[in-house]
Amino acid sequence: MLDLEEMEKRLNRHYNFWDKRFEGEGAYFAIMAPDETALDKYPPIKPPGSLEQKWFDIDYRLEENNQKLNTTYFAGDAVPIANIDFGSGILASFLGSEYKLAEDTIWYDAKPIISDWNDLPKLSLLKDSEIYKKFIGITKSFCEASQGRYITSITDVGANMDVLASLRGRENLLMDLIVEPDEVKRFLFRIDQFWKEVFDENIKILSRYKRTFTSWVPIVNQKTWYPLLSEFSTMISPTMFEDIVFPAIQREADYLDQALFNLDGEDQVKYLSILLRLEGLHSIEWDPVPKYSPKFNKVIKYFSSETSIEVYKQIQSCGKKLVIREVIPEQIEPILNNISPDGVFFVVNCSNRKEADEFLTFSRKWTKYGR
Repeated sequence: MLDLEEMEKRLNRHYNFWDKRFEGEGAYFAIMAPDETALDKYPPIKPPGSLEQKWFDIDYRLEENNQKLNTTYFAGDAVPIANIDFGSGILASFLGSEYKLAEDTIWYDAKPIISDWNDLPKLSLLKDSEIYKKFIGITKSFCEASQGRYITSITDVGANMDVLASLRGRENLLMDLIVEPDEVKRFLFRIDQFWKEVFDENIKILSRYKRTFTSWVPIVNQKTWYPLLSEFSTMISPTMFEDIVFPAIQREADYLDQALFNLDGEDQVKYLSILLRLEGLHSIEWDPVPKYSPKFNKVIKYFSSETSIEVYKQIQSCGKKLVIREVIPEQIEPILNNISPDGVFFVVNCSNRKEADEFLTFSRKWTKYGR
């Protein structure tokens, strides 16, 4: 991984991103690639014997994280981050929703618990549940094992509207937005209180070891932040989004020092002008839907498409910073030929160390602060 001096140098670059600088700031490039030189020392670990081991076994997850980080090459502004991944929206399970383990995620909408708005369950955080204990135990274990070599992430607690979709069921909730919008609004306030409690517990654990915070979006901040999102909202109109979802997102943003919003695909672009009014919004991550590219003969996210460029221009015109994650090197120049590099944080995936080093040299024309 990185020595501690280099780690702090790169972390200071991340902190610069969260500052208010803009004009002349330049771009940031967190460049990562498989490190083929480390495979002899850190060979692939034995696959888990079950899904329960994959998600809940602390020793297995620590071993998996150690192998992954030690066989990744971190260049430019990239720092090692341990992502405490339990899928998206674990708060629903803490409130009683059944979960279903899968190979790539955990689903929290297996059995919705709200069947009737006139007979609501008495919600409480189930701190004695297995999954809550694992969330706490794995987060603590990763922090204790880090010894400054990596940053442990905040768990994806979920967004209030998405958590409600798991508790109520998406089809039911879509109908509720039409016939019971006031019930939906009232219940979102209840979810907010639990969201804050779980978020605070996460922050409390992380702060005991190093007061730096990150997430599945691999940018580190000394202030509290979280990638806000609303996957459910792709299915509703801008009017309904502004009336019901936007105030709920604003309440989450109000609880943070700084907020980033994950704009999830082309179906959410219609909400962008509304989202840019969020108070406390620092930046937006654009996350287009992956599609097969004949040119590269693989599935990629089209970050340099006409739609993407228009999204970037709209974000920058409102003075917000931009995050572009899982981008490939060939897409960078077409992007920066159309927008300012200032305040753009790229997370770049390269194929190997050689490609990463070559791209790092190429990228320096867009960066500042001596990198």
